[in-house]
Amino acid sequence: MSSTVSIPWKSLPLPVRLVMERLEGKGFQAFLVGGCLRDLLRGEIPQDYDLASTAPPEEMEQLLVPYPVIPTGLRYGTVTAVVEGQPLEITRLRREGSYKDGRRPDWVVPTDNIQEDLARRDFTVNAMALDENGMVIDRYGGQMDLFRSVIRCVGDPDRRFAEDALRMLRAVRFAAQLGFSIEKGTLDAIRRSARRAEKLSGERIKAELEKILLSPRPELAGELLRLGLL
Repeated sequence: MSSTVSIPWKSLPLPVRLVMERLEGKGFQAFLVGGCLRDLLRGEIPQDYDLASTAPPEEMEQLLVPYPVIPTGLRYGTVTAVVEGQPLEITRLRREGSYKDGRRPDWVVPTDNIQEDLARRDFTVNAMALDENGMVIDRYGGQMDLFRSVIRCVGDPDRRFAEDALRMLRAVRFAAQLGFSIEKGTLDAIRRSARRAEKLSGERIKAELEKILLSPRPELAGELLRLGLL
């Protein structure tokens, strides 16, 4: 569903508008997605901007001439365009397969359906998109969870954490950074799945722990111990 909430087009940074208008003008879809949209809906200025598009990443360099395009993650359809001095991460809309290693999908395939792309994301507050008309696409209740200050998984939380154990630490980190609580079903699933965190690298755990300690609620670092994630 698309909500009645909209974001004024002119309020977006010029580089974002330039890229979205260029891709739309070439016949592709382009959306603002992820944490930057979450922050905009909270009335905050995002630190960076992520876009999702139906444009093939291998054509992006030609589509965005004269701006430089860096192939930062072609395996997952991601490039970084530097537009008017601002780096913008652009990822091909995609569906994902199973996660046998508990960290990365075994395969990804392109899709032209924004709903399929949003369905693979971790938490509802990160699973929204802004279209070229400034309308918010919100199938999973992300705006309501923002209003309620809740971190909640998209779909089945046990499945989300089986796919990627790092999401459990990210749930605590987002709660610390945003001042949110973790929804009960999501919290119970973290407790059930906590042992999966044993497969995570020390570097990834350290990165999430540091972000929690540097957040407005550093005391939530203790939740990692209480939940069995360390």
